[in-house]
Amino acid sequence: MLTNIIILICVLNALRVLYNNRDRLKKLSLRQWVNVIALYAGVIGVLFVAVYYGANWISDYFENYYVKLGVFLVVFLGVGSVLVRPFERLRDKATGGILK
Repeated sequence: MLTNIIILICVLNALRVLYNNRDRLKKLSLRQWVNVIALYAGVIGVLFVAVYYGANWISDYFENYYVKLGVFLVVFLGVGSVLVRPFERLRDKATGGILK
């Protein structure tokens, strides 16, 4: 049940962001849309692989649930923070700075 609530909150937040930026999004061409969607999918894919494989491999060394949770959070935040700058550069290049 809690998972469904979190998913609903994430979807509603994404819709809110899209609605608030609708004027900018209307300026994008089809090619720019495809590039932005591919970039987001790529970042999510890299994060998924890093957390799933990297965090599981590291957390296998620990027995405590809370330590494993901490490892997952550190890996997620670490990889996410490393990916932010390259993603922003690629996004700006793909959209011509419209989504800055």
